[in-house]
Amino acid sequence: MLDDEKQLARVEVTTVNAFANRTVRALAGRVPTPVGDVDERQVWRRVCRRLTLPWPEQFLAQEYRHVVLAHDVRSREDYRAASRRGRGSVLGARQRDRLWDAVEIFHAELSAAGSATYLQICARAADLLADADLADHGFTHVVVDEAQDLHPAQWRVLRAAVAPGPDDLFITGDPHQRIYDSRVSLGSLGISVAGRSSRLRVNYRSTEEILTWATRVLVGARVDELGGDGEDSLAGYRSLLHGRQPQTQGYASPQAEVTALVERVREWVTQGVGPSEIAVCARFTTTLRGVHDALTAAGIPTAWVRDQPGADVDGVRLATMHAMKGLEFRCVALAGVTAKAIPFAKEVTPAEVDQMQHDNDLLRERCLLFVAATRAREALHVSWSGAPSPYLSAQESRGPVV
Repeated sequence: MLDDEKQLARVEVTTVNAFANRTVRALAGRVPTPVGDVDERQVWRRVCRRLTLPWPEQFLAQEYRHVVLAHDVRSREDYRAASRRGRGSVLGARQRDRLWDAVEIFHAELSAAGSATYLQICARAADLLADADLADHGFTHVVVDEAQDLHPAQWRVLRAAVAPGPDDLFITGDPHQRIYDSRVSLGSLGISVAGRSSRLRVNYRSTEEILTWATRVLVGARVDELGGDGEDSLAGYRSLLHGRQPQTQGYASPQAEVTALVERVREWVTQGVGPSEIAVCARFTTTLRGVHDALTAAGIPTAWVRDQPGADVDGVRLATMHAMKGLEFRCVALAGVTAKAIPFAKEVTPAEVDQMQHDNDLLRERCLLFVAATRAREALHVSWSGAPSPYLSAQESRGPVV
C-alpha cells in the first residue's frame, strides 16, 4: 500500500480517455469535442444514406473501430491492404473503396463540427506523445487495470506514455469480463507479455456458489486470451468462500417482479445488511426507475451509482449492468434478465451481415451478465418477467414463474 504522502503525490489515477484528452490539449492546444456511441452511430447513418451503401450503420461503425482504428489505417491504400482478421464478411477491392469513401465523409463531418470519437482522440494523443518529452507528458511506470476492454488505439496511448524498460507496464485484466468487444494482439503493439504473465485462479470476492452460477453463463463460449493469441479458460477458477445458493425466479409481470424484489431487499436489510451494501442492477435505466419508485414507496433509500455517491451516502445502489463494472456489494439483485434484454437485439450484429461479429456480440452479452453476477460477494438474486434470457438455460434451476 502507498501510505506515504510524497509517494502518493507521484501517482496519478486516471482513465485512458481522460489522459489522452489532457495530452492533446497540452501538446496541440485544442481538443475536439468527444462524441459518444449514439452520436457516432447517427453520423454513420447519415453517411450510409448519402452514399446509398448496402451495409447498415452498425457495420460501418464496427469496421471503422475494428479495422481502421485498430490497425491505425490512414489512407485508402492502407485500407485496401489492411487485415480484416476477426471480421466475418469478405470485402473486395471495390467494396473497400466504397467503405473508404464513407470513412472520408465521416472524418469530414466530424472535423467540420469540431468533434471526434474518443478513440480518434486517443490516436492523436499517441502520435503527439511519440515526439514529446515523456519527462513532462508521460510516466515512469504505468499500471493498467480492466485491460480486457481497451481498444488498440488506447493501448497505443499507454505504450507511448512510458518509455520501454524494466517494469514499464503492469497489466491486469480478465477476458471473461470483456464487455466492450475490444480484442488486441499486444505483441503487435510493442507490448511483450510472452513468458511474463501469470494466471490468477482464486476469487477473493464472490462465494463459490455465486462463482459457479456465473461461470455457467459462459458454458460453451470461446473466450480469447487477454493478449489475443489464444483461448482462455475458467478451468480451475475457484473461490475460498462459501455461502448460500443464488436465488432465481421468474414472474408473470414486471410489477410482480418489482414487488418481490422490494421484499428481497427488505429481507437483506432486516438481516443486517446496510442499504449501501446492496445493489440492484438491470440492463436498462427504465427498469431501474420502476425499482427506484417501488423502493422509495417502501421507505427504502436509494442512490444512483452514476451520481458517484460516497460511502457516507445511505441507500441501495441502482446501476445498469455496464455501470457495475469494477464495483462489488454484499448483496446484488439482477432485475429484468429477460430474453429481450440479454441479449439485446439492437446491440447484436445480424448474422447475415457478419457472422463472426454476430458471435462476438453474443459473447459480449454473455460476459455482461457474468460481470453483473460476480459483483455480489455474499448473496445474488436473479429475476425476470416473461421469457427469461437464454443464458439462464444453463443453470440447474431457474425457478417457476409466479
